[in-house]
Amino acid sequence: MLVLAIAFIFLLLVLIIIIYRYYLQKARIAEERNKMEREQLDFYTQVSHELRTPLTLIEGPLSQLAETKDLQQAGAEASGLFAIIQRNTHQLTQLINKMLNVQATGSIDDMTASMQESIPLESHTKTAETEQPHAEDLSTVLIVDDNADIRAYLRTILQDRYQVNEAADGQQGLAIANEIVPDLIVSDVMMPVMNGLEFCQRVKSGTATSHIPVILLTARALSQHQIEGYESGADAYITKPFSADVLLARIGNLLKSRLVLKNLFGVENSKDHEKASNTPQTIIKEDAFLLKFRDYIEKNLSDSDLSVETIGAELGLSRVQLYRKMKALTGQSPVELLRTARLRIRN
Repeated sequence: MLVLAIAFIFLLLVLIIIIYRYYLQKARIAEERNKMEREQLDFYTQVSHELRTPLTLIEGPLSQLAETKDLQQAGAEASGLFAIIQRNTHQLTQLINKMLNVQATGSIDDMTASMQESIPLESHTKTAETEQPHAEDLSTVLIVDDNADIRAYLRTILQDRYQVNEAADGQQGLAIANEIVPDLIVSDVMMPVMNGLEFCQRVKSGTATSHIPVILLTARALSQHQIEGYESGADAYITKPFSADVLLARIGNLLKSRLVLKNLFGVENSKDHEKASNTPQTIIKEDAFLLKFRDYIEKNLSDSDLSVETIGAELGLSRVQLYRKMKALTGQSPVELLRTARLRIRN
């Protein structure tokens, strides 16, 4: 009996060891599979980014030039578009040749190294100021992209309709967004220093910038990438190559939606309140800030020292940030809103 018991215990230990090694090996295989899938996804994303960006900068300018009736009158703009096409055609040709020269047995690292060798890095220069003067009543659009040609192309599309500012990465874009508080932001995702997803999250979490619509314009075209974009707070997700008309229509719709908020703040009769109650929740999310602003004014109207600086300090904004945010949300400056509130109390 003792021998049988020892033999049984030994067999049980052997069985436990076998099962343990089986599950350990299974977990290792699953981990290697997940790692391989992540590498494949990263590789696909990088290839997609490097291919779609030149394609965008070839297809887009060509379409724009095709709509230009007189190229001689277009002048410098047409020359700039032709230069963009020439650079990116050469870049795309180099990239394709590098990819075709990689042997079938080559690793992902070899392919990635070849791609990086064929594609020069962009110079990341900050161009926050507009090149041409625009009317003050034009909406302001901030372009955030590390590719100088993409920024130049987007400027040619937008400059006739909007006041355009530029930044070369998310960190520069965030600083400019807090400084000028634009009406809308168009941003790439794959950028140095701070990528577009983090940039979008920072914009949406900032008191001065939370109301600004953000369009992610990127080569990351998988559904998983789009989910990440919307989870970061993006209002729209457009993949490259893109149609200029689609981009303009999306920008126009997002800017029009801000007009609803401007009407929400000053409503006084029941019909307007009923109209406000039917407004989509995505549009009303900034109403909490407006209510906080209004409540603070109403509680402190009797204070003769009440000023825009005092209100801004209470809300955590500078005078300029408060002015631009309230102008974007309500169409009125803080001084005008304060004056209206005082007149309403007196009447």
